[in-house]
Amino acid sequence: MENKLNAQTLTALLELDNELKTHFDSSLEDCMGMMVRREEGMKYDCTPDDAKVFAFTGVDGDHFAFSTANGTISDLEYAPILFIQPMCFENSVKLIARNIRDFLSLFLSLA
Repeated sequence: MENKLNAQTLTALLELDNELKTHFDSSLEDCMGMMVRREEGMKYDCTPDDAKVFAFTGVDGDHFAFSTANGTISDLEYAPILFIQPMCFENSVKLIARNIRDFLSLFLSLA
């Protein structure tokens, strides 16, 4: 059974991805360098149990996840964003943004 992630901003990103594919033969992966998913993605041993994985870089298992603070955050729009790097053994989990909107703002400003 799929574990669908519900966040308004995530839905908008996936709609943009569909538009890019339909009208421009492109994708968010082409434009941003990450694969965004509606279904919760695969976790590694270092991924926190309460994390909800929503995107991958395609390199070394690096992925992005919502932190639900042990289930206390139910609205993913307000969940902090984690960057998980399984191959960075000493510090594999990093808190990188207050929420998905801040994450996208930061991500796009660095691109």
